[in-house]
Amino acid sequence: MAQLIKPGYSINNFKIIELAGDGTQSNVYLAEREGKSYWLVQIEAPTWEPNVGSLLAERFVDKDGGKWVAIPTSGTNIVNLAAWVDRLELRFIGWRWARLASGVGFTHRKGAVLQRAHLLSLARLVFNTDGELLFLQGASDAPEAYSFAPPESVEQSTSASDVYALGASLKAILGEPVPGGVQTVLRRATDPDPKKRYADAAEFSHELALALPKPPKPARPPLPRWAYWVMAAIVIMLVAYVVLGIELAAVFIK
Repeated sequence: MAQLIKPGYSINNFKIIELAGDGTQSNVYLAEREGKSYWLVQIEAPTWEPNVGSLLAERFVDKDGGKWVAIPTSGTNIVNLAAWVDRLELRFIGWRWARLASGVGFTHRKGAVLQRAHLLSLARLVFNTDGELLFLQGASDAPEAYSFAPPESVEQSTSASDVYALGASLKAILGEPVPGGVQTVLRRATDPDPKKRYADAAEFSHELALALPKPPKPARPPLPRWAYWVMAAIVIMLVAYVVLGIELAAVFIK
């Protein structure tokens, strides 16, 4: 397995933001170039390439001979991303799931229930240009595979039914054991009894965000050189005032 690359490192003008997932055939990073988000796929298996239909995919070789594919995040669904790696990073995908749930919670406040119209399947969960997950509503050509319908019927669906679909989908995506706090949240979200689940997606989102590992803080851009000179000048002036004050105090005391 190739050494994982830290956030902030640049490869062919693509700045690494965060590790999305890793595997035996590839590692996938969220990256940025000229204000736009990309999946930066680091290919490890010589004969493997991500199944990419986008004509905007860019292939290149880095200075060490490593093979890469850069793919715009916009329009990629979660199924595509999960297929490129052995596992997705909880720190990466979990917070996006919490934000997705928060958006679904907004529809709940309007009295809408997604399960009554279209199943919340993984095929409908698509990334936007900022690398955030969105739920595609309305008619879609995407197959209703990878869906996790709640035990209750469509006619009995409530906002708690959407909570079930969100929780079960996240459990399926992560696959392997997750931290205990997250397990507790997902266990309640997918309880067979709707009355024992979170009442709506907003409540689920809040509890999930509390249980998740903290997301990485965005790196602050370095200050311009003149700003350091200004801060240095301010410090020198403060020191001079303190010294002057001490000397004046000594004169008055005498």
